Amino acid sequence: MSKSSRPAAPRLFNELKRTIRSEVCTGAMANVVDQQRKFDLLEKLAIQFPSYKIARYERWSDLISATLSLFIPSIQVLWSPFISFYALPPGAKPEEHEPTWQELVSRVVLILLLAIKVPFAMTGAFIEWLLNFYYYNNGIVGLLFKLICSPGGIVLVPPKDKEYRSVIGWMDQRTDLMYPYSMRLKVDPKTGEFDYDSKQFADLCIMASKFAYESEIVQKAIVNDQWKMNYQKFYECPNAHAYAPGFLQELIRGVLAFVRQILCIQRQILCKVQQVIILLPTFVFEFLIYSLDTSIAAMKVLEEWTSLHPKTYAFTFMNKEYDADLIVLAFRGTEPFSADAWSTDFDFSFVKVPGVGRLHWGFLQALGLVDKRDCEGSASRFIQNLNDADKPYATGLLKKERMVYEKSAAPYDHLAFDWIHTDLKQLLLENPKAKLVITGHSLGGALAALFAGLIFIKKTKDNFLLERLAAVYTFGQPRIGDKEFATFMTSKIGEHMVQYFRVVFSFDIVPRVPFDDRIFGFKHFGGCSYNTILHQQKALIEEPDANFADVIFSVVTRMLAIVELVNGAVFLRLLYGDDFRDSGLMAFARLIDLFLPGAVAHMPTNYVNAVRLGPSELRRVPLEAQQD
Repeated sequence: MSKSSRPAAPRLFNELKRTIRSEVCTGAMANVVDQQRKFDLLEKLAIQFPSYKIARYERWSDLISATLSLFIPSIQVLWSPFISFYALPPGAKPEEHEPTWQELVSRVVLILLLAIKVPFAMTGAFIEWLLNFYYYNNGIVGLLFKLICSPGGIVLVPPKDKEYRSVIGWMDQRTDLMYPYSMRLKVDPKTGEFDYDSKQFADLCIMASKFAYESEIVQKAIVNDQWKMNYQKFYECPNAHAYAPGFLQELIRGVLAFVRQILCIQRQILCKVQQVIILLPTFVFEFLIYSLDTSIAAMKVLEEWTSLHPKTYAFTFMNKEYDADLIVLAFRGTEPFSADAWSTDFDFSFVKVPGVGRLHWGFLQALGLVDKRDCEGSASRFIQNLNDADKPYATGLLKKERMVYEKSAAPYDHLAFDWIHTDLKQLLLENPKAKLVITGHSLGGALAALFAGLIFIKKTKDNFLLERLAAVYTFGQPRIGDKEFATFMTSKIGEHMVQYFRVVFSFDIVPRVPFDDRIFGFKHFGGCSYNTILHQQKALIEEPDANFADVIFSVVTRMLAIVELVNGAVFLRLLYGDDFRDSGLMAFARLIDLFLPGAVAHMPTNYVNAVRLGPSELRRVPLEAQQD
């Protein structure tokens, strides 16, 4: 369709089609309620910054217009609470720019994630409850037996103890490390270093990354009892990535809270009636009270499920309780049914750090360093704090701004980077021989890589963590910065002799976003240990099909998904034993890859298999080749 024949954009979007240009993203309109004020602010910014596009995602009416904008580029969308934007190619004019495949895919994915956010999370929570309900009631046979013989014994709300598992945990039920304890970790007596590129060490890192998805109770039981190591601390940190609940979310929570209050009143009445009426058998009252208590507990769980406030999770452990040689920090990754977490991966906002490059905004926000409710202010303070050795913290949030987190489990000033950074420093002081290793899967891998990058960037008086940082392991990590940042990280990794391993499995979609093209400009660093579906490992600069949004990739990945389904269900078990057989849930999940290519390839199960069936030492591109 020619530009002259395109239908005119509605008045609302005509006023919003202006674009922003800024090295530090600006979101001053995020907290403005008055619609006209939004237009005025956007127009003012557009005059100053004319070469960047902006997308802000908000209501269903905007959702419809966003879909139109895929075909009518003159329409620009405001979509809240995320404010996302990207630079146009040099010399391009916003009104003449035609959207690329990558732009369209990113917009479509974010639109879909916005639309399904609440039902997506509810579905995931229901599946998690169903899996644990099945386990705690001893399967179908046990449930039928309880139903017939002892209805009161049915566990309707599974307790979150050391046996409780997330969906990720049920997909891959392996809990122990691959090697016997005596072979797990060996320190070279000459160098005092571990063999960081060994299969043993990679196995420890992927298993730690996998158990980052579990609760503190589960992590502690696995690390202390099965791995015979020393669990240190669980971190639950606020993340303002999606701080504004939608109308549907608030409505559901309100209804659930109301129902719970009604049930509580009924229980109180029943207890008083029991004291008056003595004719009915006691077991009748006990059963009724049990039913009400179970329903109240269920309503409370449902309320928690619909809170949908994303958080950043991590945990630390050491190889032994005293005089440790190793401290591991593992970040939790993208949870399968969290639309907010997937949106972070597919978003393309950034903040420019002078002399370093552009960093992914969503990942900085997950570490508690910036906030889109005060984009310009928090970003500028963050950059200033990075360069101030007298300040032990890096966050750009003011104390009064952090009060939004006061209802979170962690104290409001316990933001991820500063909190963990402070604790790690203390641990390293208490264990003078210990080396630090940071790991994570998916979003956790991005946070691990970014955390290491911030250790390089943050100016301190002693450079204590920098001297003790030994290795970074990421699995299925998305891109976290631009080419300038990739160059910066490559040079720092070489300068400080940090071992960096970026492991990618086959057609995993997440390492291929945000896009590496002239529009978005995100770039990986550190090379790639690429694993095929046949578990052959290759040392590459970049994984094949770096940007997944093309027809060929879609066709090939669907074909490979069929191969992977058969491989996981049959051949891995025949060749390597039951330890590598897909669980029923994982086998079912692989069917999803036929419709969403690359999604299930991202699951930790594949990375555990890739490490355990791979070579004895991880293959990676030499640092000299990465710098060429």
